[in-house]
Amino acid sequence: MFIRTPRLLLRPFWSEDAPALHAMLGDWDIVRQTGSVDWPFGPEDAAARIAREPLPGETDFGIFLHGATGLRLAGGIGF
Repeated sequence: MFIRTPRLLLRPFWSEDAPALHAMLGDWDIVRQTGSVDWPFGPEDAAARIAREPLPGETDFGIFLHGATGLRLAGGIGF
């Protein structure tokens, strides 16, 4: 499922998103404001988080900003 707005794209994470996810969640100032990320968060953690099967009834989305150079990871959300 994809959700599109003029500014954002919400979609499942893809393996290609692992470096951007690692860069974001490797930053303690970001992680300390979440309730669900273990730290330190390495490249293998990003790949594993993307590869994991969601729990029944769970949906995870990456939040991407549209920009002049393409999409940029802005965060994530789970339902």
